[in-house]
Amino acid sequence: MRFALLFFLLPIQMLMGSIDEGSLVAEAPVPVWVEGCDFSRQEDAKPSHDHVQYLLIDLQENWEEKAQYIHIAAKALSQSGIDEIAKLSIDFEPAFQKVVVHGIYVHRNGMLSSRLNTRKDLLQREEALEANIYSGHLSLVYFIDDLREGDILEYAYSLVGVNPLFASRYADDIDFQLPISVDRMFFRLLTDPGQDIHLKNFNTQEEPKISDLSPTVREWRWELNQVDSLLIEEFQPAWYDSHPWVQLSEYNSWRDVIELFQPFFALPDDFDENPSQAMLDLIASWPGTREQKALQAVRFVQDEVRYMGFEEGINGIKPHDPRIVFQQRLGDCKDKTMLLHSLLYMIGVPSTPVLVHHAQGTFLPDLLPSPVVFDHAILRIDFEGGPVWVDPTINLQGGSLENLFFPSYKSGLPINDGAQGLVDLPDITLEEPTLIETTYTLTSEDSAELKTIWTSHGFKADNLRRYVNMNGVVNITEDSLSSLKKMYGGASSLETISVNDDRENNVLTLTERYKIPIRKRAGKRNLKAFSIVIQNFLDTYINPERTTPYLLVYPLWVKEHIHIENPFNQWADASDEIHIDLDAIKYDQSQKTYSHSADLYFELKHLKDHVSVDDVYEYWEAASDIEQNGIYEIKVVE
Repeated sequence: MRFALLFFLLPIQMLMGSIDEGSLVAEAPVPVWVEGCDFSRQEDAKPSHDHVQYLLIDLQENWEEKAQYIHIAAKALSQSGIDEIAKLSIDFEPAFQKVVVHGIYVHRNGMLSSRLNTRKDLLQREEALEANIYSGHLSLVYFIDDLREGDILEYAYSLVGVNPLFASRYADDIDFQLPISVDRMFFRLLTDPGQDIHLKNFNTQEEPKISDLSPTVREWRWELNQVDSLLIEEFQPAWYDSHPWVQLSEYNSWRDVIELFQPFFALPDDFDENPSQAMLDLIASWPGTREQKALQAVRFVQDEVRYMGFEEGINGIKPHDPRIVFQQRLGDCKDKTMLLHSLLYMIGVPSTPVLVHHAQGTFLPDLLPSPVVFDHAILRIDFEGGPVWVDPTINLQGGSLENLFFPSYKSGLPINDGAQGLVDLPDITLEEPTLIETTYTLTSEDSAELKTIWTSHGFKADNLRRYVNMNGVVNITEDSLSSLKKMYGGASSLETISVNDDRENNVLTLTERYKIPIRKRAGKRNLKAFSIVIQNFLDTYINPERTTPYLLVYPLWVKEHIHIENPFNQWADASDEIHIDLDAIKYDQSQKTYSHSADLYFELKHLKDHVSVDDVYEYWEAASDIEQNGIYEIKVVE
């Protein structure tokens, strides 16, 4: 029952076009199956920083009629609140849905006025177009005029139609808490009594009232009052879930879900009889064993087939014919997965498409079987020696098939005849740290040379390779130079950043060299050496009083060595060490000075992907202490 809860229009990309509004939008009275749900029009606004008071969210669904009814009432508490609700957006998928608007009203001083005839436009919204995803969704937008502070905007509409691929069995969920506070929430679902619908609560004890209204209609209803807004703290892990919700599903097992998807993730019936000659020619051009050809297939699909998702209608679920994807050289995760699956099939290497969720795989084993809990597709290559997991949407990966990086999706659903349910997916491991070697060489009392060498391994090399490919070494050099100019009051590049990419072993090294000035301040010449580990990798902006886990970059393992050569001054022999071991991080630092040289060592390792609530304050204290060591001041001369 995840209805269109983005009630009011946000700044998004709009594509205007010739859209046939008549076949997609209608006006009609409220359907007879809908139960009336009222709200208080006299209630005073609560003390709040909110600009809108939501008086009612009324969501009802008739599964037999494939219709969803949405009824909202919101009160503007300020001019900002007026701006928020004055642009009413109804979003839908025109491939299988149409909108029926039942009414738009403004309540003011006990009087009711209809705004159904206000200006409206049907717009094509493509929020994710910059991410190469075309959804085909439309927005019916009403521009409500003459709204004033204290007015209540009430509106009701229905969305009729569901994706035909999911029309045979019911599966959805209901959120009992939103990022807004709501005075009254009402949820109602009508099904056939013969439907075997399973229900599971998460973070709530709310139970539905279930009754049979007739031999053919069963009613499920929930009602909540004075619901506080959901707290979502910054840098909260995607897997963390504290809000109350309920999942409903008519699927009895994950095998039922597999059987639903199997026809979509099967090769076309005529694939063997009508193969693509271009695909055959490409495979024939790859030398080596089946394993070597398989790696070439992975490289081709990842690097030469552009990611572009056309998600409107059935294409949001069903992959395109891999022969077409090969010819067009573009596709989304499903298309790229099936193209790689088909190339491997032609080579003679078995593989299995697997459905995952990109961020919430930890949840999947706790959920009821359902086809709507996945948002991504990957591939398992079934070698005799063991499976190799591949995400075809990741490009410019290095290494062999055996050590190919695979994200930590946690759980996945294989789509093949033998699969019965979810399987565990491999975790991410870091075999080598990212190494940073920095040298400050003072060449005079007025200047120094700065040289930094970055060496990345495994998927960190993949990330750096993509960064270089996307931005180019010239732009990267200019960006680094711009940062150094701000840090040191000027700088010049001694050479363009050089890149040494050993893609076979997946090791990538960047080398950069600059000349930096030594400014005289308060009669002294000092130069600051900055730790990249502390400046770039340490999370320090954490609220020690937060109440949810704090997300960490994971896995992370970085080691830095700063060497300083200063012929114009002499240090006494000295050494110092700092060691911090927490549940989530491990940090080591050491310092040695001798004669005209100094060596500083920094090592940071994240041991898990978050800091637990109980450990937040301890982490904050440690990060604050570490941060103080991020700048080392070099006294040029006495």
